[in-house]
Formats: sequence, C-alpha cells, structure tokens
Amino acid sequence: MQSKKAIAIAALCLLTTGAVLAKLPPLNDEQKAKAVYQGMEPLTAEDVADAILWVATRPPHVNIAEMVITPTAQGSLTKVHRG
Repeated sequence: MQSKKAIAIAALCLLTTGAVLAKLPPLNDEQKAKAVYQGMEPLTAEDVADAILWVATRPPHVNIAEMVITPTAQGSLTKVHRG
C-alpha cells in the first residue's frame, strides 16, 4: 500500500522576477520597475509555476529540499548580464 504524497520544500529561492518592489507603495514607480529589467529577460509567473508543478509531481519517495531559480542572465543577486 502506497501512502499519500507529502510535499516538502525547504526553500524556494527566486532572484529576478517580473514582479518588482518598485511597483509597490511607497515607491509606486513604474519607470523604476521597468528599469530593473532593461536589457534582460526576468522570470515570469509561468516559470515559477512550472517549477512548482515539477516539484509537486515527483514520485512519493522524492523530496526537493531546495530550489534556486534564476534567469539565465543573472549570475547572483548583484550580477546581471544585460545584453
């Protein structure tokens, strides 16, 4: 008898995504928000959802302890290739 699958993720880490804090109050600055992504392609909500779906569909004996998702242009939190 197989038990129900329990999904456990220790950490889901996202770096540059299409949702940026500059769009939120108190800044609420659409121009600053767009400037963050100029010259690069950020992650989309669909990219993140696809990764979560992948985790959720692993076999019951598989646990994803950590997942770090970055756009290919982003080497680290502070290093982004803009081309």
